[in-house]
Parts: sequence; C-alpha cells; structure tokens
Amino acid sequence: MAVVPLVLLYVFMLVTDYLPTKKELAVKERIIYLLLFSVGLCVLVLYLLDIPIPGPSKPIKSAVEKILFIADSIF
Repeated sequence: MAVVPLVLLYVFMLVTDYLPTKKELAVKERIIYLLLFSVGLCVLVLYLLDIPIPGPSKPIKSAVEKILFIADSIF
C-alpha cells in the first residue's frame, strides 16, 4: 500500500523538477537524470516490498582486488 504514495511522489517530483528543465538539458544529461531517477524509484519500491537489496561492498572489494592484484589472505 505504501508503493502508491511513493509512485505519486515520484510523479510529482518528475513534473516539478524534470519537465521544466527538459529543454535546457542535453541528451546525455537527460538520460543520466532519468536513469538515476528510475534506479532510486526501483530501490525504494524493493525496500517497501521487503525484498533484500544486496550491498555493493562485495563487488567493489573484488574489483579492487583484481585491479590491484591483492591476494585474499590480506583481507
């Protein structure tokens, strides 16, 4: 039930924040704005539905280990 007010809030934010500046933004800026807007909405809907959201720490740690050639024994 809390999803409906959240979606209405996001629609209100889209109308008041994005639409007035739509013509001023470049295409890449519009894409990034809408992508981040959509990701934020999806994460909040998942949170409201009690679906666990995985944290980004494990992928970041493995990426840094691969980039810096760090062995697992250090951590």
